[in-house]
Amino acid sequence: HKHGELLYSGVSDRLATHLLETVQRLAEVPDSSLLEEMAHAWSEHRITMVMVRDILMYMDRTHVPQNRRRPVYELGLHLFRTIVWEHPRVQPRVTQLLLDAVASERAGLLTDDRTLLKQNISMLLELGAADASNVYERDFETLFLGTTQEFYHRESLDFLSKNTAIDYVAKAQGRLDEEKIRTAALGLAQTTEGP
Repeated sequence: HKHGELLYSGVSDRLATHLLETVQRLAEVPDSSLLEEMAHAWSEHRITMVMVRDILMYMDRTHVPQNRRRPVYELGLHLFRTIVWEHPRVQPRVTQLLLDAVASERAGLLTDDRTLLKQNISMLLELGAADASNVYERDFETLFLGTTQEFYHRESLDFLSKNTAIDYVAKAQGRLDEEKIRTAALGLAQTTEGP
């Protein structure tokens, strides 16, 4: 009990050291496998944090609230966000890869497996929820909605110039249905779906 701060600091330091090793590896991964490697790193980190949380349950119940510290699991998520996700060679690349995958799908190229996309998006949602950092909204949703608007603006202008209004309405309804399916399949936040 009296060594709670020493233990808490030690756990925090060890997690940060491990995550620095993880981000150094991820920063060098080629784009072709970055989404997969990121999803794997995230999955491993979550498993580790559940085990650490379970082992340090007593500290979480006593030292953490008395000293107004983050619970151990949330500490792990916060550190993952600040060390791994926010790294300049990770976040921009992962975000762009997610946006590119959706753009390819919209262009008619089927994504082999949406699981990696969903895992990475789920990671953003959980990271943001852990410390109210709005990572998903800040780093993905705003760009996603902007590229979506831009894509459909261009497509509608092109389609309307070559087709009738009735054909346009049918095409628009089909695209709305596709976006609803995509939203569900990727596990996008309710805010992304709109009203």
